[in-house]
Amino acid sequence: MRTVALATVDRGVVHGLEGLARAGRVRVRRRRRGDLTWWLCTGDQERLCRQVAEAVVESVLVDWERAQVVRAVGGVPGQLGRDGAQAVAATALARLSGEESTGALRWRRQAARRLEELLEQEGTVVLEGFLTFRLRDYRRELEILVDRLADDLLLEREHREFVALLRRFLRERQSSPELHLVAEGEGRFRLVDRDGRRLDGLPDGHREQEDVLIAALLSLAPRLLVVHGRERRRPGGFKTLREIFEDRVSECPGCELCRSEETGRAEP
Repeated sequence: MRTVALATVDRGVVHGLEGLARAGRVRVRRRRRGDLTWWLCTGDQERLCRQVAEAVVESVLVDWERAQVVRAVGGVPGQLGRDGAQAVAATALARLSGEESTGALRWRRQAARRLEELLEQEGTVVLEGFLTFRLRDYRRELEILVDRLADDLLLEREHREFVALLRRFLRERQSSPELHLVAEGEGRFRLVDRDGRRLDGLPDGHREQEDVLIAALLSLAPRLLVVHGRERRRPGGFKTLREIFEDRVSECPGCELCRSEETGRAEP
């Protein structure tokens, strides 16, 4: 038999250790000394440290992750506002608790291994010191996650404001006849009239010119924009076009323009 000791400033780990005790796998005694509560765990010498480490990590790490996320959110850009900061925190915590969160699961396993090794080496561990110093790399990873989510939220907000501005501009323009956008694949596109004829002064080219395409369409303000070609061939900016033009955008189910695009024949 072997005894190891774990010290905490609160009763946070008692639930996990009590579970071990109820299962008869480990004997747990509690002692109060000054500001610390000591948990004296006695059990099988070969498995004791692993059992204690796994039980402790399972009990405390979720709350520790939440505390680190809340702390990191305090440093996000002020322009997010209170609601934005809360949204970032909620998204980060949802990702950590989601079934697909292999990163959080990996870190919890790693934390258990680190605590097990420390118990094996020292026999006595102050939990708060372990979390502060032995999980610094995990804390940094959580900070990076929060920063990335904050950046994503800011970009999304800026995108919504940009789209709203262009919608207002579009509503103020006098509508022109319908135009057709032919997606040719690999980011290439061309603008034609309803008969497939290229119109003078309209851009065609590659994905690098999509901002030019959007500017031209806003200037012309077609009452209907018909998109030809399979979805996988459309310019990356097609999603933005649909957001701006809304019900003015129509997707062609298949016509001569679509077939010529597929076979690579020249347009009329």
